[in-house]
Amino acid sequence: MAAYEQILRDLQRDRVDGDEFIRLRRRLEELQPLRDRQQLVKRTIGSSSSVGVICSAEWEDLAPPNTRHSGRQPRR
Repeated sequence: MAAYEQILRDLQRDRVDGDEFIRLRRRLEELQPLRDRQQLVKRTIGSSSSVGVICSAEWEDLAPPNTRHSGRQPRR
């Protein structure tokens, strides 16, 4: 608490609005859990993409030859 009071005194000396400082500080603290969640989602998406690629490769290896994707468009 003493550190906060010192910061507020310094801000007052520099003519910075202490209420605005506290409001912004609280908003920044609210953003931290969102940043953590964003990192978790990015890791989850990355691992899910890897699993999808592996499953697709396994399907290509196990699928009967007539069901494999040839890379060509079907004729009309």
